[in-house]
Amino acid sequence: MADGPDSNSGWRLQLARDVAPAYLARPQVAALAVGGSVARGWADRHSDIELVVWWRRAPTASARTGCAGGIPEVSERRDFGHRTDRDAWTEDFTVSGVKFDVTHRTIEGQDRVLAQVVDRFDTSVVRQQAVAEVESAIGIHGHEILERWRRRADPYPASLARAMVETHLRFGPNVWLDRLAERDEALPLAEISVTVATRVFGVLLGLNRRYHPGNKWMDRTLASLTVCPTDLRARIRAVLGGPARSRVVELQRLIEDTIALVERELPEIDTASVRARVQTPARVWNRPPPRLPGRATGRPPG
Repeated sequence: MADGPDSNSGWRLQLARDVAPAYLARPQVAALAVGGSVARGWADRHSDIELVVWWRRAPTASARTGCAGGIPEVSERRDFGHRTDRDAWTEDFTVSGVKFDVTHRTIEGQDRVLAQVVDRFDTSVVRQQAVAEVESAIGIHGHEILERWRRRADPYPASLARAMVETHLRFGPNVWLDRLAERDEALPLAEISVTVATRVFGVLLGLNRRYHPGNKWMDRTLASLTVCPTDLRARIRAVLGGPARSRVVELQRLIEDTIALVERELPEIDTASVRARVQTPARVWNRPPPRLPGRATGRPPG
């Protein structure tokens, strides 16, 4: 929830309410809300304002343009059109120099996304974000519609928790990490570290029955999780920086602790295969193999 009116979240929320009439003048607008860091009370001096507009039917380009044009001091508008992966139209602009990111959805489209996530256990980040957005959004108009969607998303489905864990419980052999540390391979180790941290995050969201909010503000989201490895936030920072060997040791510990949490919280999930992959033994070659038949004379074998 946004803080007081003079806070970074508070004045942004008020600015969003000030521009709301330009949208509410359209009879086809069924609901309007503020999302993102402003709604969560996390906004800082870098934060834009995320506005979500739900329409009774697909908004035309002229309708979207007309709404933005009705806002005083609007400029720098860019319309990105329809995004199939989000089942939404997106645009951005500034109001008195403050950036707005606006997402347009239809009522039918939001219902469709909810069905994909809640009923068909879709683990994709973009669709789960659309559900997480509804949960945290501050409604400006259409409160009863927002409440209906929130009831639809609550409780978090047990089958979605399993799907999230099974989707993200994929870790490579520890020997890969050891090899990169021995070679001091900075870039590939950084890439793997981000991948592991992202997958740990996905597993933990499933174990905590939380819809994926996206990777922004991850530190704050991690702080709100109750089912997680000890000292999680500090350990995530440790695996993303520091000497190669210490990062690898922490990555391996974090992977092991995450697998153990799955075994404790969702014992029906078979972790044997992921453990076998993580524990794949190392293979090294310190000397050449024996010469193949015929190699000494230069003649082909046979």
